[in-house]
Amino acid sequence: MPCQIAPHACLTSAHRVSKSPGFIGYWLGPFIAIVLTEHVVFRRRSWAAYEVEAAWDKPRHPNLALGYAAVWTIVSAIGLIVLCMSQEWWTGPVADAGTGDIAMIVSWAYSVVMYSVARTAEKRWAAARS
Repeated sequence: MPCQIAPHACLTSAHRVSKSPGFIGYWLGPFIAIVLTEHVVFRRRSWAAYEVEAAWDKPRHPNLALGYAAVWTIVSAIGLIVLCMSQEWWTGPVADAGTGDIAMIVSWAYSVVMYSVARTAEKRWAAARS
C-alpha cells in the first residue's frame, strides 16, 4: 500500500507546487514598498538615521519600528492582491474585468500609502505609551 501512495503523492504535489510560484512572488510589491517608504519618508534617506550601534541588542530601542504597521500593511495588501491577480488557477474580479494582472502595481501603490499612515499612527501610539 505505501508503495502505491508514494508515487501518487509525489505526482500530485509536483502539480500543485508548479502553480504556487505564481502566487509566491506577489509579496515583493508590498515588501519593497514598506522598505522604501521607511527609508525615504521616515528615515529621510539617511543611513545614519538607523543608529545601528545604539540600537544593537536593544529590541525596545525607540529608533526601531514596532512592526505593527508593516504586518498590517502586508496582511491587508494580500486581500488586494487576491482581487487583482490573474493566474492560471485564479483570476480575481478586478483582473477579470479586463485590467489583466495588476496585483503587483496596485499592491505596491496601496502599501506605500497604507504603510505611511499606519507607521505614523504606530509612532504616535508608541510615543504616547512611553
